[in-house]
Amino acid sequence: MQANILVIIPARGGSKGIPRKNLRSLNGMPLIYYAIANARSITAGDTDVYVSSEDDEILTIASKFSAKTVKRDLANAGDKITLDPVIYEAYQKIRKIEGKEYDLVITLQPTSPLLKPQSLNKAVQFLLDTGLDTLISGIYDTHLTWLKKGNRYEPNYEKRVNRQELPQLYKETGGFVISRVGNIKPDSRFGAQVQIFPVSKSEAIDIDDFEDWNICDYYLKRKKLLFVLCGNNEVGMGHVYNTLSIANEILNHRIAFLVDANSQLAYDKITDFNYEVEMQQHDDIVEDIKQLSPDIVINDRLDTTEQYMKELTGIVDKVITFED
Repeated sequence: MQANILVIIPARGGSKGIPRKNLRSLNGMPLIYYAIANARSITAGDTDVYVSSEDDEILTIASKFSAKTVKRDLANAGDKITLDPVIYEAYQKIRKIEGKEYDLVITLQPTSPLLKPQSLNKAVQFLLDTGLDTLISGIYDTHLTWLKKGNRYEPNYEKRVNRQELPQLYKETGGFVISRVGNIKPDSRFGAQVQIFPVSKSEAIDIDDFEDWNICDYYLKRKKLLFVLCGNNEVGMGHVYNTLSIANEILNHRIAFLVDANSQLAYDKITDFNYEVEMQQHDDIVEDIKQLSPDIVINDRLDTTEQYMKELTGIVDKVITFED
């Protein structure tokens, strides 16, 4: 039986760090778009996606991206209002609008545009599969820290050790809070059993100022370049060293490698260089390429068939091929 899931995206109109932040264009789309797209990607249940705002323009734009909307009371739209009463208010209104009960309520912040749909879906499924009440996005953040007491700074540790030897600490990112519906109250969204769901460093970026904005813009504009190659004792390792020399010169885009099923030697060598690398899992390597979702494929495989090239040009924007 599928769960009834309610996603509430709180989007206040009066942001101060970046004025009108939720409507500003980030890589060609308003910031609010990314949270809506993530919410609509959830596959674990029957999901309703709502944007809560006191701002009519935000509600109008949200509707254009197929989100439902609920008008927020002005009493819950001030700078000092926490999200707990905002989510509770929206939840109570939406229950009446939809005429149904929900199993999960997800708070999804528009200020985390780099959150991946895969991470959100895994988190939802993780909570459904466990007895947890609440799941919060978080990032590993262990460092030597200091505590300010009055006008003094005091070390918040007993001994200076390497980071790996410190207790593993995680910081909440604010990206999402997933709660079972019984925990949604005017002053809280958290049940007794709460856990962190770790996300990557880029997913953890929470836009608060223009520096955060520029970092997100950089990540969203990056392309994913996938080198598809072979390398073993039979064909040699020339393809591997050629592509590594190219990859080493590319700094502004995400680099990944895919080697065919007979290229364990190539896989090991690329791993030594700390690049992202996968080995072919399907009979047709095109299926592996589809799963990796690259923007550009660069082939260095000695030979490619006409059928392979036709399939590639149907799933990626650009294809580059060497030695064919």
